[in-house]
Amino acid sequence: MCSSRARRRGRCVRLSLGEHVSRARATAGSSALYFSTIIASQLTSLLLLPILTRYLGPEAFGEYSLVLAVTGLLGTFGSVWVRNVGMRLYFDHVADGRTRTFFWTAAMLQAASMAAVLLLAYPVVRLAGTAVPPMLYASAGASVIVTDFYSLGLNTLRAGHRPVSFGVAEWTNSLGRLAITWAGLAAGYRTATMLFVCVTAGMLLASAVAAHGLRDLLVGRGGLDRSMARELVVLGIPSIPGSFGGWLISLSDRVLIAYFLDVRAVGIYSAAYGVADRAVNGLASGLYMSAGPAILRRWAEAGEDAAETIASYLALYVSLSVGPCVLLVLQREFVLRLLAGTEFGAAAAVVPWVVAGTWLGGAATYLNRPLELSKRFATLSGLATASAVVNVLLNLALIPTFGVTGAAAGTCGAFVGLALFSRYLAGQSLVIPLPWRAIVRALVATLVAAGASTLFASPWLAITAFSAIYVGVMAMLWLRDPRFSDSTMTLRRQNEKARVEPDTDARR
Repeated sequence: MCSSRARRRGRCVRLSLGEHVSRARATAGSSALYFSTIIASQLTSLLLLPILTRYLGPEAFGEYSLVLAVTGLLGTFGSVWVRNVGMRLYFDHVADGRTRTFFWTAAMLQAASMAAVLLLAYPVVRLAGTAVPPMLYASAGASVIVTDFYSLGLNTLRAGHRPVSFGVAEWTNSLGRLAITWAGLAAGYRTATMLFVCVTAGMLLASAVAAHGLRDLLVGRGGLDRSMARELVVLGIPSIPGSFGGWLISLSDRVLIAYFLDVRAVGIYSAAYGVADRAVNGLASGLYMSAGPAILRRWAEAGEDAAETIASYLALYVSLSVGPCVLLVLQREFVLRLLAGTEFGAAAAVVPWVVAGTWLGGAATYLNRPLELSKRFATLSGLATASAVVNVLLNLALIPTFGVTGAAAGTCGAFVGLALFSRYLAGQSLVIPLPWRAIVRALVATLVAAGASTLFASPWLAITAFSAIYVGVMAMLWLRDPRFSDSTMTLRRQNEKARVEPDTDARR
């Protein structure tokens, strides 16, 4: 899996077969808790989508999506940059016993910065022609600040490897927001302002739950530490272009669609984009919740040996995501009708582009990890910014002619560039072995499952058949892999040796 150039540079580390299987089992165990929680959270979000689209309609849903995009843009300058470097710096303060100080320094810094940006930006938002009423803007701003605090707590739970606390907090957030929003809509409060109020209420409830899990992770005194704040600013500010680039890739198309088309088109596009993005991101985010801290810990313990850890998670990502992504593309019209309703079915052509782009974005997360490990945040920002520029240029060229499908195609093109340049730039710091075996296995299983699913006219039967066959073929190919058999034999011999040696010592 390692190139000759990587071996010459000493950037690629080989592990024994037994170590590969041991690490894979440990990885699967820690991933399962995070992964199941994120999947459940994404499913809850998907349940919320048909509720919103049926109560609000394309126009109101488009207004909500547009304001969400605007506050997301402001967040890149106000608070996201703090969390961009927060998890990496958290590990630096574990050893000195000052994690409580670091947490509250980061929390106060991002809250103050975000509040200032929101206040200063509102006149600019109105002058730019985006008619956002004051109450709607205030509710969206409060939601952003509370969400920032909750996200910082979740990141700390991940860094401290508290999957149970993480899961309880996320379940509370998802189910609480679902229940509160549904109750508000049913009671007749069917406005974008109400949706942001419901998000804030859910986040406050979940933050209280997350606080319980943070008690044993936060040690030392609380309060604001100027040197920590300075470190966050020095390392975080250069990451702003990267966050801005991420916003341009994922949300700027809403603003451009509103400019070239109308708010109704924004609502239709956002619903179709949301279905595809949440389905794929549920897989990607669930895995990365455990992958991120595990990679950082491996880097702290063994340096460049982290390349193999990244490769292991990338292989798991490929195995878990390729089949479901293809299934979503094949059944996109049925899924959109089921989750969003017939009014939003016109955007079915958006789904393949969004699925491809989101999948590549998930893969790029692993390919560019060496840049984060070596604290090359400015390079990460430049990478995201370059991809974002490509996205905007493609959107400007494609939306006037192809409408919402052009917007999705432009976003996909940006993610293609992100993945390719991530591979090239990160490889200059640490070469990540590509999991070719996992890729071939996933493609073979997908082709077999897709062919078999075409035999069924019912979408439900086709989805069931595809899922069962994909899992079965993947399991068969994995178990028949000679490397798996050899690794299992190596582990068995090591275990037998471990059981025999104590008896021998006792007889001596």
